[in-house]
Amino acid sequence: MSKQIIKFINDTNIVLNKCRGQGHDGGNNMKGSYGGVQKLIRDIEPNAVYVHLNGVIFFETLQQIYKFFGQSIKRWNILSSFINIKNISPTRWAGRYDAIFALNVRFVEVQKALTKTSLLNSKADERNETILLKKKVENYNFIILLVFHCKILQTIDAASKALQSKAIDLSNASKRLQVCLEDLEKYRNEFENLKTQANSRYIKKMIYQPRIS
Repeated sequence: MSKQIIKFINDTNIVLNKCRGQGHDGGNNMKGSYGGVQKLIRDIEPNAVYVHLNGVIFFETLQQIYKFFGQSIKRWNILSSFINIKNISPTRWAGRYDAIFALNVRFVEVQKALTKTSLLNSKADERNETILLKKKVENYNFIILLVFHCKILQTIDAASKALQSKAIDLSNASKRLQVCLEDLEKYRNEFENLKTQANSRYIKKMIYQPRIS
């Protein structure tokens, strides 16, 4: 299977030595430390760090924010005083972009809502839940993914809406998809720029930033 994956990577002109991560399920043929796909790929590119798919909690955290505030009128009123957050659609990627965009733009307001909720809540279990969720949101890796996903989905969302226009023809649709593809390819080499955006936006909020290699 690793040979098939590597062949696909080569056939699509993806530069494997720029790979900084790979995600697979928990099967031994995928995650195995000796003969698994992740090990064979890391033999070629050591920086292609393996991450179990269950460890990708970005969208889960977004949904947790909505559920946490949505399950309580009191908490929802606190959040609504700062921001109108969006739910994540399980089927529409446009809905995911709306949710990510809202949090990305009003990140500080969500922080304030979580802080206020933890301070005003008299129930220890709910207060602890708030503190835990706040730590997840303020995790630097989460912030990087927030900036990254917002950038990616903004491009895809714009193309998607253009393709849904009744006035678009095949020629313009093809051009719109080509622009979208070129933008996404460009983002591959812009991680440092995205990282700088995250730093400049959130460093003033005293969020801990671990070193990313």
